[in-house]
Amino acid sequence: MNYFVKFEIGNIALAAPLQEVREIARPKSVMKKERASRNLAGFFKLRGKNVPLFNLPRLFDNTGSERFEVIVSEINKVLIGFKVDTVSGILTAEAVNPVPALASTARFMQGIIQEGENIVQVLSLKKLISGSRLRSIKKYT
Repeated sequence: MNYFVKFEIGNIALAAPLQEVREIARPKSVMKKERASRNLAGFFKLRGKNVPLFNLPRLFDNTGSERFEVIVSEINKVLIGFKVDTVSGILTAEAVNPVPALASTARFMQGIIQEGENIVQVLSLKKLISGSRLRSIKKYT
């Protein structure tokens, strides 16, 4: 059995592997950083540490909502928050189907899950934040 944290960005249903999620946070404020990467929404405080906040809605060409939640992950020993509209719970699946190669975000996806009549895209946070993105974020931490 595979376990995932399910979340939404606009009307897009997504999930991240549970083993890539450290916790869910609801920061009271986000501090902006001048000249930060276009996908960096800013930073938020988590137990006294400044944590970079990656703007997932922007990746999906979505503005996101005023109210949001943050999925916190640890990637290469760096805490990174991922801004999402809402976290809706835990999703279990026997199988994860391959992503169609034509999908614009296919390189970050682990697969898709059929949930009733709905399709949930499984996003790998580690694949998303690697290479130049990780180097760019480390520069600000």
